[in-house]
Amino acid sequence: MPFNSLLYLFFLAVTALVFARLKSGKAQQIWLLLAGCLFVGYFSWASLTAILLITAGNYILMKRYNGLPSQRSKNILFCSMLFVNGFLLLGYKFLQEFLGWNEWLLLGMGFYILQHAGNWIALHFAGYDSSRQSNSYFLSVLFFPKIPSGPLLSAKDVALFQPGEKYITRGKDVVYAVNRITLGLVKKMVIADRLLPFVQEIFDKHTALSVFDIYLGSILFTVQLYADFSGYIDIALGSARLFGISLPENFQLPLRAQSVTDFWRKWHITLVAWLRNNVFQPVSFAYRKSTYGLLMAIGVTFLVSAFWHGLAITFFIWALLHFIYLTLEKKSGAAGKKGKNFFGKLIRAVIVLNLVSVAHFFFRAGNWNGLTTLLQQLAELPPLLPEGATFKTWLINGGRYIEDTLNVRLGMLLAAAWIIFEPRINKSAKSEELNIAYSALMFFLLLSIGIFDAGERFIYMQF
Repeated sequence: MPFNSLLYLFFLAVTALVFARLKSGKAQQIWLLLAGCLFVGYFSWASLTAILLITAGNYILMKRYNGLPSQRSKNILFCSMLFVNGFLLLGYKFLQEFLGWNEWLLLGMGFYILQHAGNWIALHFAGYDSSRQSNSYFLSVLFFPKIPSGPLLSAKDVALFQPGEKYITRGKDVVYAVNRITLGLVKKMVIADRLLPFVQEIFDKHTALSVFDIYLGSILFTVQLYADFSGYIDIALGSARLFGISLPENFQLPLRAQSVTDFWRKWHITLVAWLRNNVFQPVSFAYRKSTYGLLMAIGVTFLVSAFWHGLAITFFIWALLHFIYLTLEKKSGAAGKKGKNFFGKLIRAVIVLNLVSVAHFFFRAGNWNGLTTLLQQLAELPPLLPEGATFKTWLINGGRYIEDTLNVRLGMLLAAAWIIFEPRINKSAKSEELNIAYSALMFFLLLSIGIFDAGERFIYMQF
């Protein structure tokens, strides 16, 4: 049930209508739980069974933790559950990477594991018990708008699902939901899916183009990934508001970042917050007296992030590059600097986009075989034009090799325009007041140039 499908919109509408007619908050929670089970079951009933078992195990043992008589017993259970959740994630990544078992694997497994681990850490070190109510605990995991893409919820976010009374959906929530969902659909279907053919041509088909084409493909993959991921997040946040629930934001204009440090403050905010609170800060505190304590904390954080994304060597190269970027920024003092005027900010944003895209070249390569194939191509290809092509043929026909060239060029134009006007568009999308001009523009883009038959799964669903 992809978010960019009529089936999901029908499912969302029916769920919201029944939800609004229920008379108690408890009944609404149970209804949302059933909807979440149906949503996961649509992809795989085996996945649903596994998710329920993992969630029930964590919940039951968390309740058991509260009744243990000694701190030593609590320490043992806490360490054991961190190990078990980490082992589950490791096993998932192993099956995914080395055995190619992708069809039955859990939907958004990485998000589930980190949420459970975060709940245990908050309970053990801060005394924050997220297992006070079974409905709320299970719903925080199985709330269907957040299942494919997040945002990743902290232990305190479980309180979003603990109403003292009936959830109320107001008119402004419906307006916000429509605004945000249409924004997400446009990002996904108008931008991300239009850039998809060129990115696939470079990274999946390994078409012999040129060094410049591969460089451009890396840039466009960064834009495609952002449009795809943030589009799903927009749909998730809009969907949640139909049930009176405000999920945390996950992006804040990251393609306008003024440094790589700034980029990571604005990209996948909830995952970065989890890594900062549970990995970076404990490591940096433990080695606070060391000259290299801060660098060690950055390195360990990106090592965990690479492991979370997968066991392929390409993810660890991606993490290493970001470690180098952040280290150089910390040493040079560039991390907190911004451009003084429009052109200064533009130059810094372009530099950051290029640095991030170089790292994404390795991220998108997927595995060692794909990476070596691309690197061999880079060594053999001409720098600017494909073999046998003139600038005219490249300009008109995409070097004669790229299929569906119009889609690619239109996607590039729309992506550039989107980045320029994104702050204004986001402001309208997050408004709780009806904006006719914004709504008309979104629906026009969606209906006139949206890609309705891409059939492409959400990029981050594999994590």
